[in-house]
Amino acid sequence: MTVAVVFSVQVAAQVYVGEGDLGRALDAAPDVVDPEHLVGQVVLLAAGQPVVFVEDDLEFAVQQLLEGVPELAAGRAFALGFSEAPGRVELAPEGAALRVTTGYTRAATVPLAETLEALAGCCERFVAFARARFGERAGTAERMAQLDPWLSEARAALVGRV
Repeated sequence: MTVAVVFSVQVAAQVYVGEGDLGRALDAAPDVVDPEHLVGQVVLLAAGQPVVFVEDDLEFAVQQLLEGVPELAAGRAFALGFSEAPGRVELAPEGAALRVTTGYTRAATVPLAETLEALAGCCERFVAFARARFGERAGTAERMAQLDPWLSEARAALVGRV
C-alpha cells in the first residue's frame, strides 16, 4: 500500500492550497497567508482507507507529529490534540500496521513504517517551506528552529526501520 502525507495552507475560509502549488500561489498573492499563524491541514491518504486529516495551526500540528514519530516507532500509541478545538487523532501501532482513529471518520489502518516516513517527510517539507518563504522574518525563523530537535529525533527514530 502506498501512503501519502501532505500539507496544505489555508488561504481563505474553506480554501486550501496544497504544498505543491504554494510557491506559485503565494507569488501571485503573497498577502493571503499570515506567516505568524499558518493554518492548514495535514492529510493522510492511502488506497482503500478513509482520508484522515488534521486541520489546525500547522506549526502546532507538525510539532506534535514530530513528537509522535519516535513514540510510534517504539511501538507506543500517541494522540494528537488540536490547538483550539476539542478532539484528537489517535495513532496506535498494531504490529506492522498503524491504526488511526478520529472522532470524525472511520478508522484507517496503514503500514506503520511507510506512514512514519511519510509523516516525518511531510513535517520536513513544511519546515522547509516556512523557512524558504518566511525565513527572513525573525519570528518565523526562530519558531522553525525550535522544531529542529524534534525533526532530528523523528529521523533518528526511523533509522533502520524502512
